[in-house]
Amino acid sequence: MAHIEESVEVRKPVGAVYKEWAELEEFPRFLEGLKEIGLPDAHLRWRAEVLTFAPRGSGTRVTLRIDYDAVGSDIDDALQLVARRVQRDLELFRTVVEDGSPGSSAWGWFFTKREPSHA
Repeated sequence: MAHIEESVEVRKPVGAVYKEWAELEEFPRFLEGLKEIGLPDAHLRWRAEVLTFAPRGSGTRVTLRIDYDAVGSDIDDALQLVARRVQRDLELFRTVVEDGSPGSSAWGWFFTKREPSHA
């Protein structure tokens, strides 16, 4: 089984970082594009994901690990492509959390906060 694992350091406490992740409605959509990756000589199929929030001094380390079933000769190229995208999106998440700008549209993403549920 192949996997990628990317991390980002966020200058906010764990509780605040997790709250932002849970409230951002658009961010999890990036995972949709990572469920199946096909290149001419490689195919990756999403298997599992693990997201961790770990205290790091006064900040938080956010780590995303995605496991894939992989077939083909260009697996390394496909994994590098996915790893770059995950790292870019984690960096965008850090920017949104640290700058407090949930409307940020950097890198083509647009974030909106979920409305609180009153159910």
